[in-house]
Amino acid sequence: MLPVLVPEDAIHPFKFYFRDTVQLGMRHHYQLYRLTHTFSTSQRFYAYQLACRLERQGETSVVVTASEEHYRLWVCLWSSATLPEAHPDR
Repeated sequence: MLPVLVPEDAIHPFKFYFRDTVQLGMRHHYQLYRLTHTFSTSQRFYAYQLACRLERQGETSVVVTASEEHYRLWVCLWSSATLPEAHPDR
């Protein structure tokens, strides 16, 4: 299955406490997601490549959001997948 690509203005962001830090989350279609990576617009290919790889592993649901400034990768909060921490500057 391919990851969902959504305009960033179509999501509902929120902040929550996880792993001793405040994290950025979002709601999309009644599902909750956690931000894991942020990519510049020039790194669009890498954002989608990572999202596809995570979807293929089948351990989590992935959403990629797009804005004029960046692409963001989000994973389901209820996922059992172990992912790297968020990198806001990447």
